[in-house]
Amino acid sequence: MTEVTYGPITSTLVAVRNRAVTDLSLHTQRPLLPRRLDPFSLTLNQRGALFNLAINAWTEQDMTKIELCLQQAINGGRISEEDRIFLKEKRGFAKLSRSAYQLFDETHRPPEKLRHFTKAVGKLIDNEDVPTEQWAKIVLDAVPICQQMPIYQLCTDQSYREFLNKYTHSIGKLLQKPFLTPKLFHKLRKKIGIFMDLYRLSATLFSTQEEIQTYLFLLQLNRFLGNKHDDFLMQALKGQIHYSREQILLSDEERLLIGQFLNAVTTSS
Repeated sequence: MTEVTYGPITSTLVAVRNRAVTDLSLHTQRPLLPRRLDPFSLTLNQRGALFNLAINAWTEQDMTKIELCLQQAINGGRISEEDRIFLKEKRGFAKLSRSAYQLFDETHRPPEKLRHFTKAVGKLIDNEDVPTEQWAKIVLDAVPICQQMPIYQLCTDQSYREFLNKYTHSIGKLLQKPFLTPKLFHKLRKKIGIFMDLYRLSATLFSTQEEIQTYLFLLQLNRFLGNKHDDFLMQALKGQIHYSREQILLSDEERLLIGQFLNAVTTSS
């Protein structure tokens, strides 16, 4: 089992998420979303502070422990459940940085190695396509340089607002479809995930009630969608379905939650 220790920045982010998870487990009713959300109003300085929080949390991760975990998977040809949980959490911090680049950098694109790392760890955790040791080798090759973040240039206010509008619009278009292919479903999860990451960072740094409640709301929505994906993936691994050919139907509750979020955001832009 890989022992988990946290640096000071990581500890703060973990504490916010753990409180959110506890809140979700203690309440039977879903979190209330504020009627109006205004992520568009973040100033340049605020966006820079959120960007730094995400980047510093990722560079704080212990790459030696990640490499050890991957080497064990290569040598043993499998990944233990404990190490799977460990890598999933570390991937979460890489995804936070990836989202920060997409949200705040002038290119709105993450570094290629960071994108490659998050994708490969996801494949390794889900045990998709090729044997575990092959994905572990792919991830291990990406580790030495994926923490060397390029210097970023913050986007302008206009570029930031255009990015958010583009993402909310594309989520709305996906919500209009009666069914989603696995590829489109994954696209929907990623776009909602970026907003969840935005509010996780905001709840950590600014700690307003609006940001905390919004993060809770999006965390629960992300869990719903993640559980649906896991169910389909498990059926595919058992040979019960052909994953890439499936048509995924969003539940009424999932549609309601996504619609509530879009309504709250789009009325602010």
